[in-house]
Amino acid sequence: MPNIGYLNRRYLVVDGRLKKSWSSPPEAGWFVEKSAALADNEKKIAEGKVRDAELAAEAKIRDDALAIEEAAAKEAAAKKKAEINAARLAEAAADATKLAEEAAARLTDGLKPTTAKPPAVETPEPANPEPEAAETPPGSAPEPEPESTSPVPMVRMKRTMARLAKSRVAIQREVAEGTFPQPHSLGNGEWCWSEMTIAALERERSDVSDAPEPETA
Repeated sequence: MPNIGYLNRRYLVVDGRLKKSWSSPPEAGWFVEKSAALADNEKKIAEGKVRDAELAAEAKIRDDALAIEEAAAKEAAAKKKAEINAARLAEAAADATKLAEEAAARLTDGLKPTTAKPPAVETPEPANPEPEAAETPPGSAPEPEPESTSPVPMVRMKRTMARLAKSRVAIQREVAEGTFPQPHSLGNGEWCWSEMTIAALERERSDVSDAPEPETA
């Protein structure tokens, strides 16, 4: 429908001035259509605002859902990592306990007479309780066998070196030559001797050092 108001608008010159005037009043339908158009425009604006609010709410819901999923994934990953670390710690603790038990067992075996010998010389353990006669290298005292299975004090390599004032290389060389009592093996190349053997060697060393020197003619 054409805009009747603009069609009916006229410009008149009154007292030398241009003035707008109506040649005839607009029809009533023009105001109704204008009001309807304004109301429809306001309705569209309101619907656009509602649609924008709904879209913003949907976007916020999606963002919240994604944030919840991401937090759950991070929590699950952290829990899995914690379980893996706990399993590793438990395995390490089990290994440490096993190593400690093995070390305690070696120490216990080292405090008892064993038949472990170095590869250079092999001496079988006697089958009967009574000790058999064995050849003793010159300059060394025979090591007495214990009469019972009670623990016998043992002396490790470092203590033996200090008490006899000998180096490790010298002791190993004398053992290989057969001029030093055969040791008991504690594993990992560690040797030890019974307290009685080391005491006898100390007495021999003391007797040799205290012997009078031969008089010269």
